Amino acid sequence: MKQISVIMSTYNGQKFLEEQINSIQSQQGNERDFKIQLYIRDDKSNDNTMNQISKLPNITIVPNGDQNIGVKSSFFALLDVVPDSELIFFSDQDDIWPKNKVKKFLESYGKLKEEEKKMPIGLFSDLWISDTNGISTNKKMSQVVGWAPESNYHYLSWSHKVTGAAFAINTPSKNLARTVQPSTRKCVNMHDSFIALLISITGKLIQIDEPLLMYRQHANNIIGAKKKRSVLLKFKSIFKLATRLYNDDLIAYEWMVNNQHKIAFNDGALAYFNSIYTIKNNNFFKRLVIWRSMLKYMMSSRLPFTTFYLFVLKRTPQSSYWEL
Repeated sequence: MKQISVIMSTYNGQKFLEEQINSIQSQQGNERDFKIQLYIRDDKSNDNTMNQISKLPNITIVPNGDQNIGVKSSFFALLDVVPDSELIFFSDQDDIWPKNKVKKFLESYGKLKEEEKKMPIGLFSDLWISDTNGISTNKKMSQVVGWAPESNYHYLSWSHKVTGAAFAINTPSKNLARTVQPSTRKCVNMHDSFIALLISITGKLIQIDEPLLMYRQHANNIIGAKKKRSVLLKFKSIFKLATRLYNDDLIAYEWMVNNQHKIAFNDGALAYFNSIYTIKNNNFFKRLVIWRSMLKYMMSSRLPFTTFYLFVLKRTPQSSYWEL
């Protein structure tokens, strides 16, 4: 029977946690076509979260060492201990999985050749944006955010397309994530988007064009769908997005340099990220050429102006500008 692992990091999640866990454990085909095992690391909640978890069946509680390390490091810690599996799903603590989610992911993964499964593979689906009660608003994440047309490293270098709550990886991808050093894990924007970026550099990302998650929006979301903002706040958020993506690209390049003799990269990846890494060190005309070569990859995230301002003109807004 195929082993499916689900990793979840919790923190003060008592309000929606039990509903989420029930939706995971009641997947169509569980205990017949595959077996789901849920691995939870609690990041030192101070509510009733751990008491709820301890009363639910078929959960492996991963020790937290009595430490609060933040959501990024917590998920990496889960990947350090989760066993080899057919697929490893990331899960938030407050969403709802449709009953056919695992089945659909396995169907997509099953279309790959056995040789392809030996490389890092990541699969991600669309999401239904849902209200605080977990009821769909009939809006898809792809529509609200505006997804990039492709999922290769060119586009992911300038777009946060993969949402961890709708993301699953194979064992080679898990092993890939383990090569990211603890000191680096704290510096990436988010664990899920960075791992997806590494998979796009070394393997393959598969997009499932169907919403397979109720992505609950509520007051305590760490990361959520876009909310209504003023024009100024939207403008500031684009600047922040550009700098966060750029930061992850620099970290990815340094990771590539450190691992280039141990890990195979997709064609052109090292040279591409080297261009991003060195863009600010070139003269104006060279910076302009590099920026123009990447322009089409920035369009879906509406980044052309901000990247021109930040990386070609080498301007930096005043620190107070970043306060949203």
